[in-house]
Amino acid sequence: MGSESTYKNQYKRIETDISKVRTLFQSTAKEIQEAMNAVREEQVDDELDEIAPNSRQTEEDAESAKEDQISIYSRQMKGLDSMTLAWNLEHHLTNVRLLFKRGFQMKNSLNHLCH
Repeated sequence: MGSESTYKNQYKRIETDISKVRTLFQSTAKEIQEAMNAVREEQVDDELDEIAPNSRQTEEDAESAKEDQISIYSRQMKGLDSMTLAWNLEHHLTNVRLLFKRGFQMKNSLNHLCH
């Protein structure tokens, strides 16, 4: 009976580890996206600061230009965002696979000991 209890405890720890990995991945993806958005916004603002005074754009023109630039940067950075997120996902999935493998090894060992 003690082996079954130990197995259940190990299984719960593995589930907790998987949950932690999932949470870490989600927060990492969110942080990356926020950082990339901040960089894009800053780049657009810097460019508009240089352009707007010389061209005497109206407020609407400046806003339209800003939206156009954000769209351009978004398309350019989308590939980089996807690659970074894919790498992070692969890294975390590798950890999850290792945790599952370890869990199955423990289960098999416990089953062998019980029988």
